Amino acid sequence: MVCILAVSIIFTFSACKNDDIKQEQSSTTTSTTEKENTTEAELSEPDKTTETLGDSLFGTWIYDEIISPQAFYADFYSSEITKSNIEMKTTYKFNNDGTFSIGVSIANMSDVRKEYRRLMVAAGRTNIESQGKVLTTDDVLYYEEYADKILAEICKEQKGTYEVNGNKLVYTLNGETYYETFKLNGDKLTLTGSSVSDNGSPMTMTKI
Repeated sequence: MVCILAVSIIFTFSACKNDDIKQEQSSTTTSTTEKENTTEAELSEPDKTTETLGDSLFGTWIYDEIISPQAFYADFYSSEITKSNIEMKTTYKFNNDGTFSIGVSIANMSDVRKEYRRLMVAAGRTNIESQGKVLTTDDVLYYEEYADKILAEICKEQKGTYEVNGNKLVYTLNGETYYETFKLNGDKLTLTGSSVSDNGSPMTMTKI
């Protein structure tokens, strides 16, 4: 699940081929902060009101980041398998009709997919062999396809509605509501806090 504007990606490694083969793993990656774009002066500026935001908020905002495999895979990082940094771009679009969309793309998807498949197969092998069984070719294909599905879900565009409440951007997605506190300064949208993440570091997106 992608938490709106938290830029935290929570995904589950889950191998449930049948009732006796179950492996669940989870990894949360938290984006790094563009500190060079977020000064103390920017964060101390008075909030703009809903009325004055107007066209300043409408449009497309992007955040580019390089995530280390250690951070992306967390407890399931393997120095022998996961060697590539993840080159991720997060894109938000705010429309003047109160709707928004969020999408994630991975520039080096080919490398990430290859390593992610290997990581999933390795987890499946450990699980199956712990039951005294042997990993089959069909099992390998299953785990590789499951890895592809998870990556596709991470990069799936999601759409919902939003509204501005003081210094909060309030989002409704799939029936759930989240909010981010923010500062808007020209073509820089700095997210300073989240109701769905305890990450205290501001993150700055750029309007394109």
